[in-house]
Amino acid sequence: MDPTGERFLPNMGLQIALEHWHRYFLVAELVRGRTVVDVASGEGYGSAYLARFADKVVGVDVSREALEHARSRYVRPNLEFLEGSVTALPLADASVDVVISFETLEHVGEAEQQRFLQEVHRVLRKGGQLILSTPDKAVYSTARDYANPYHLHELERTQFTQLLEARFPQVHIAQQRAGYFSLVTSDKPLASYSVTTDDRGEFVSAERPLSYEYLIAVCSLEPGSDVRLPESVTFDASILTSMQDHVTQQLVSAQAVAEERAQEIARLIAERREEKARLDTQLISAQAVAEERAREIARLIAERQEEMARLDTQLISAQAVAEERAREIARLIAERQEEKARLDAQLISAQAVAEERAREIARQNERLDQCRQECEQLRTRLRPINYSRALISRLYSKGRQWISNPHS
Repeated sequence: MDPTGERFLPNMGLQIALEHWHRYFLVAELVRGRTVVDVASGEGYGSAYLARFADKVVGVDVSREALEHARSRYVRPNLEFLEGSVTALPLADASVDVVISFETLEHVGEAEQQRFLQEVHRVLRKGGQLILSTPDKAVYSTARDYANPYHLHELERTQFTQLLEARFPQVHIAQQRAGYFSLVTSDKPLASYSVTTDDRGEFVSAERPLSYEYLIAVCSLEPGSDVRLPESVTFDASILTSMQDHVTQQLVSAQAVAEERAQEIARLIAERREEKARLDTQLISAQAVAEERAREIARLIAERQEEMARLDTQLISAQAVAEERAREIARLIAERQEEKARLDAQLISAQAVAEERAREIARQNERLDQCRQECEQLRTRLRPINYSRALISRLYSKGRQWISNPHS
């Protein structure tokens, strides 16, 4: 499984390992020969450890990835892992003796915390126990100005106690602190000393009480039960020894490393000096080039200024030409307007002449129609006369023929 920071893995660092392992060490004897559910079992290491002592252990978690990992890594006949949440435990009513849930409560909201405790009541047998831990908000978060992104609702000691006492007749609160050790104590104050230095650099006792980041509660449904966690301390001597050995090895090799680093530094300084000399030469050359470029730029600026002056002169001349053209255009427009007025007058006169001609043509057409009618009337009157003329002409022609040839 990949470490995300949301859950503890056994291969994590010393302090967090001591915190988590110490809790399971403490409750091992309390679960001996009993049926246990480990809520939010995560990677499964704690459930597997308790299975060495308990009659049966059920690990419950919402993460299928974590469950698959736990089932493949931790195999015991009295150990199983089930999928479920703190608000819906996959267990029958009154089926377990001990519910264990370390560093789970703060990962759900306030309403879910209440439903979780209801589920705990449901699955516990008569006289059963709930053992759970949670960070003390006042020490874990407020004092350090720290906000864990995976914690939805943290509780201070008083809130934690009130939450549990509202549902369990017997509640015992222990407290835990971890450094290069993990310490669990009861409510009684524990004499403690820590070494520090004063303003003069002398070693003195800090003379301040220990603060505890975590709260561990043992809750019983049996009113007369007074089960308490013993005061204890857990530390890993092998890790401390290996750390000391590692520091010793580093001290032994420090001088050789320092000498090698000194030689390397000397070589780098020589290289840097050579590089600096080369860069100085390049800088001098670059300065000469820059000066040449500056002169070229000055020349170009002067040329551009002359060009601008010439263009300004041309612009002034062009403006004068444009003004002259504008006057010429205005004159032409006036002439075209006068010409248009003259043509409009001619057009009006031409229209009047055309209208008069049209009326004259109409009158002539009327006279022509009258002439046609008169001709038609005359033709009608002349038709009998024309017939008589034709008859006389034929008789005349016949008479001439007869005179010319009387025997024909």
